[in-house]
Amino acid sequence: LHDALPIYPKGRLQELVQPAHGNDALRYDVTATEGADHARAYEVIVRLLDRPLGRGRGTSKKLAEEAAARAALTTLKSETKI
Repeated sequence: LHDALPIYPKGRLQELVQPAHGNDALRYDVTATEGADHARAYEVIVRLLDRPLGRGRGTSKKLAEEAAARAALTTLKSETKI
């Protein structure tokens, strides 16, 4: 893993996970939705198989998924000591 966080965190996470675990190993789940329709906030958790890897928040599902992927990349980086 690189020190800088990637521009496309979901794609980078997929690239790291896919060789060992296949295409369907990652799952993004919305765990909370808050706020009025015009000011919605989402919380998403990304799981590798059934293991939670990262959690993120955003004003759209896409942004929350990207934040969760960044958190997952940070988790993987700390585990592999790269």
